[in-house]
Amino acid sequence: PEQTGRMNRQVDYRTDLYSLGVVLFELFTGQLPFESTDALELIHAHIARTPLPPDQIDAGIPGMVSDIILKLLAKNAEDRYQTARGLKTDLEHCLEQWKNDKQVEHFELGRNDFTGKLQIPQKLYGREEEVKILLEACEKVTSGTTRLMLVAGLSGIGKTALVHEVQEPLIRKQGHYIEGKFDQYHHNIPYYSWGQAFGVLMNQLLMESDDNLNTWKTELLEAVGPNGKVLIEVIPKLEQIIGPQPAVPVLGGQEAQNRFNIVFRNFIKVIARKEHPLVIFLDDMQWTDAASLSLLSVLLTDFDLAHFLIIGAYRNNEVDEAHPLTRSITMLGQSQVNIESIVLKNLSNEDINEICADSMHSSQAEILSLGQLIHSKTAGNPFFTHQLLYILEAEQMLEFETGNGHWQWDIDALKALDITDNVVEFMSGRLQKLPPATQELLKLGASIGNQFDLQTLGIIAQESIDAINSALQTALNLGVLIKPDKVYKFAHDRIQEAAYELIPVTDRKSTHLTIG
Repeated sequence: PEQTGRMNRQVDYRTDLYSLGVVLFELFTGQLPFESTDALELIHAHIARTPLPPDQIDAGIPGMVSDIILKLLAKNAEDRYQTARGLKTDLEHCLEQWKNDKQVEHFELGRNDFTGKLQIPQKLYGREEEVKILLEACEKVTSGTTRLMLVAGLSGIGKTALVHEVQEPLIRKQGHYIEGKFDQYHHNIPYYSWGQAFGVLMNQLLMESDDNLNTWKTELLEAVGPNGKVLIEVIPKLEQIIGPQPAVPVLGGQEAQNRFNIVFRNFIKVIARKEHPLVIFLDDMQWTDAASLSLLSVLLTDFDLAHFLIIGAYRNNEVDEAHPLTRSITMLGQSQVNIESIVLKNLSNEDINEICADSMHSSQAEILSLGQLIHSKTAGNPFFTHQLLYILEAEQMLEFETGNGHWQWDIDALKALDITDNVVEFMSGRLQKLPPATQELLKLGASIGNQFDLQTLGIIAQESIDAINSALQTALNLGVLIKPDKVYKFAHDRIQEAAYELIPVTDRKSTHLTIG
């Protein structure tokens, strides 16, 4: 479910525990937790629906066994078993009671479920009002409007995490959520983020039944006419749905852009409709290109379009009055486009305290002094807070005591810790502690983009896939990289920036030449 429904959510071993829950559910009940031939419906079920308790399907299943299976199937990874050891202990306790008494008495689950590893919950803190505004905009779009929602804030403030909150309610309405991210080192590539986003959509459509796929093919071919090739150049996977398309006449710059905009608009009219509203998230718009801004204007000023929401996130400290994005937003406002804005601020001391308490399974009272210290060091920036906590664990300044099952720290030592205000410098220091082979691969990955696949990295690094996977595992363990699908992604563009900064300035041109 993390891979299909919550994009960019870090996938770890607790996904395997969820899968084990599905296996146990079927073993005990003879049926799957959710069954559907519709891919979107099945995705939604795994993200949002709670399965029927196994003991309600078969009264012969002990209630505690049913509870164990439901705990494995919890939607949030933090609510599942955190270790296989904790699960094994509870299952053995059930088995022992069953052997002795042919029944299982109620007991507290997870009494031996300690990882000894810091795991920050992947949930949103302190953004209740902003989530409400965003969901209201999403609801308006599903009802028939076209809108632009802008989310502004400093780097690491949580813009992307906020936007991801629209996925679950949208999928519940059979909508499509897609996202693309502009790249600081590739902002000269036209439609870079749009191509990423609609590549995701093509994957979603390819998951549908043959009948549905044939319907999409017919409607899309009618929409693009003889100009399908211009879309395939930006969205290569579209060809897998509509088939190879004939070459198009070569046009001049402005004429070619106008043709693309018209074809893309017709394409969107097929995708975004009442039964399948569309939300597209364009991240890091401070690095957008001119062609993308032109397309944005064309789509939002076509008032025949409906059921379509564009969410754009950007760093407001990097976008001034003269920035092309600012000028585009001003012009869209003058054209009566529906525009709303959210500006994110740093988290409060209470929010940071809650993050620390949840991460260490402690009460907020127990963690108060640590939470206040972390807030003073990070000013309430969520990304910097997460990174600092991981650093403290790696440096053994936060330690888990297995004897009492609690985290320990020396508050005076933490107060003396010298933390720079420069996030990139801070992250560079962290990356420099990784093995040299891992650092070299991260440098190349950062040069490729905010995400990269193994095949491309293997060619550039001249290493085997196995060697690359092995070297990057350390980066995955530390949360530097995530791997939500078949590609590696930097967990944040600040990490990509820090990895790129490791390349000496004198070597950057030759690095890009090698990649080319």
